[in-house]
Amino acid sequence: MGIAALGIVLIAGACGSSSDDSPGGDHSDSTLTIATSGIRSMDPARQYDQPALWVNGLALEGLIKLDSTGKVQPALATKVDNPDPLTYVYTLREGVKFWNGAEVTTDDVVYSLTRYQDETAQTASKYASVDTIKATGPMEVTVTLKQADSSWQYTPAYAGQIVEKKFAEEHDKDLGGPGVLTMGTGPWQPKDFNSSAGMTFVKNDAWWGAPEAGDDFKESWKTVKLVFAAAVPGAAAVRAGDVDGVVGGDGTAFSSGSSVKLTKAPTETLGYLTLLTDKGPLADVHVRRALAHLVDREAIIKSALKGFGDPATQMVSERVWTDLPEDEVAAAYDQIENLDYDVDAAKAELEQSEYNGEKIVAEVISTYPSFVRATEILKEEAAKIGLEIEIKGLPGAEWLTNSSNHTTEMTVSTYSSLSPDPNFYPNTLMRADGIPVGGSNYANLDAPGLDGFVRSASTAKAQSKEQLEAVVGALKANASQAAYIPIYTQQAVFAHDPKLSFDGFSQYAMGSPYPLYVK
Repeated sequence: MGIAALGIVLIAGACGSSSDDSPGGDHSDSTLTIATSGIRSMDPARQYDQPALWVNGLALEGLIKLDSTGKVQPALATKVDNPDPLTYVYTLREGVKFWNGAEVTTDDVVYSLTRYQDETAQTASKYASVDTIKATGPMEVTVTLKQADSSWQYTPAYAGQIVEKKFAEEHDKDLGGPGVLTMGTGPWQPKDFNSSAGMTFVKNDAWWGAPEAGDDFKESWKTVKLVFAAAVPGAAAVRAGDVDGVVGGDGTAFSSGSSVKLTKAPTETLGYLTLLTDKGPLADVHVRRALAHLVDREAIIKSALKGFGDPATQMVSERVWTDLPEDEVAAAYDQIENLDYDVDAAKAELEQSEYNGEKIVAEVISTYPSFVRATEILKEEAAKIGLEIEIKGLPGAEWLTNSSNHTTEMTVSTYSSLSPDPNFYPNTLMRADGIPVGGSNYANLDAPGLDGFVRSASTAKAQSKEQLEAVVGALKANASQAAYIPIYTQQAVFAHDPKLSFDGFSQYAMGSPYPLYVK
């Protein structure tokens, strides 16, 4: 649902194309070859998904960026002023040039962001709260919101890449595609693009960020080649030296050993169980709560994820609250009921229900083995207390249609939070206006007070005490109704030859110029 993620993995082989085998060596005359899922366009308005973010991070930049901890940092804007909850004023960096030598202007910024706001763009949902985007000075752009939105402060980092207006208008129908490419400002410039084969990027020696990046850029890869694959290559391709790395897999095909080292990082890519609250046997809250108590997180992580995950007890983890004291966050989360794995508690809930033996149909994307295995484990656990689950494997498109139509009784899926906003999951999954067909409240969850909590969390300042209070209120409402059951958060994995490393590896590598940090 949304940008589905099987995880983030970058695997570096022992026999890649680097000409320097020393740790952290100078790669300025070398080529880094990465296998990744193919894309059809570098234009975020036409393709906004995980594969495109991995590609575009090499070349396109926004007004801001996220560092490895998810903190907002300056990029094409040197500062952001937020004089009131509805206004964001961006001061542009002077002297930044596109690859063709033209300087970045407010016209380019306004044009780019307005394209992403258009209702036909794949990025449109990220701009739902935006009212106007205007140049308000020679080097100043102001974004005004319709209503306060705690997530907006992060949006320009991952859904606001700036392209040259003149170039984009000249190639309106095929911007970002093969033969046309795009016109950005980043450290690597695309030189060729074959949608069935791959892409080549060359180092932009005139990159504005070179002085700040220092040796990270000076000694970084002269060329980055992307090899498109219908399916992400496995360990054999890496060990054979066909590629230096792979991005976009789930890490389960790799294991640490003498020739492969695994570097891991936690992410907020959440694996969770959705239970339809208003139809069929799951309309009984006690049946839902019984199922929630049958989620064996450790078993699912071990069997379905091969260990590449961490148990999740709430839909928003405590670790996302980076600006508040840990003890304050922990005290707030202590108010939320944890529906832990407990077969006896599950039996007690079922005894309070009116369950009559009707089958519960669990739909799952058949091409995602981790989802299938997690559902199988849930079925085995349910049988212990007399709940019957029928697993129905579906193609991804059919699964998504059913979920969007809110007809799916039960499903395991993942959602990838690209934003550090703690309200991301409540705002995406729990809003009342997401209940109608086509909305993203797939469980049709409508608990008393829930919508008020979600909206308060959206209008509060991100990472504030007020937002914490509102998010906790939403999580308490969800827990009482057992609609969205957290299972795990996936781990980002950098599997590599010991001679290579990835400094500051984190979930925010996706969408960043990550070859800067592969050494």
